[in-house]
Amino acid sequence: EECDQKEDDNNKDKDDSKKTKPLITFDAKTYPRHRRFSAFVDRRETKPTNENKEQKDDEFENKDQIIFFQSPDKYSTMEKDYVNEIGFEFIRKCLIPRKIDNKEKNISAKDSLCGQLLTFMFNVEQFDQIKCYLVWNGQTMRFQVEHITQVLPYLFKKSEENTEFTKKGGDGDTLQETYSKNVCDIKFTKFYDKLKEFK
Repeated sequence: EECDQKEDDNNKDKDDSKKTKPLITFDAKTYPRHRRFSAFVDRRETKPTNENKEQKDDEFENKDQIIFFQSPDKYSTMEKDYVNEIGFEFIRKCLIPRKIDNKEKNISAKDSLCGQLLTFMFNVEQFDQIKCYLVWNGQTMRFQVEHITQVLPYLFKKSEENTEFTKKGGDGDTLQETYSKNVCDIKFTKFYDKLKEFK
C-alpha cells in the first residue's frame, strides 16, 4: 500500500508539472504592462497593405508605413514571475505572425531574410532600466547610443545620405541625443563605462 501511495503521488506531481500557469488577463488600465507589442516600419516600394488607388498615386510612392500590432498571446504575454530573458524567447518564436490559415511559419529572430529585416527590442523594466537590443541577420547584440553611428551605417547601403548622417553635427548626433534622454539603463551603463576603460 505504501508503494501504491508513492506511485500515486508521483503521478500527481507529473500531472501538476504539465499544468501551465495562467497568463495575465488584459487590463486596459495597465496595458502594456507585462505585454509585448510591436511596431513594424514597412520600407518596401510596393506595400501589399496599400489600397489600389494608393499604389497608383505618386504621393504614396516610397512612403514608409508604420503598423502597430500585438503578436498572439503566447508570444506576447508575460507571467507575473517572468524572467528578463523571456523577450528573447518571444522573438525567437515570433517577430511577425502569419495568418492563422497560412501554413508558413512565423517570421522570427532566427530568420536572416537576407539582412532585409532590422529589429530593435526594448525591454522596459522601469523608467531607469530600459534595455535595447539589435536583432539582425539572425544575430543579437546589446545596443548602446554610440552604435547609432558606429554600427547602423554598416547595415545599410553606402550612400551620400548615410555619410552625412554619421558626420559630426549631423542627424546621427541629434538622434543620439534623443536616444540618451529616453533610453537609459543606469546600472548597465556604469558597468559598460568601466569596461571601456580597459585597453
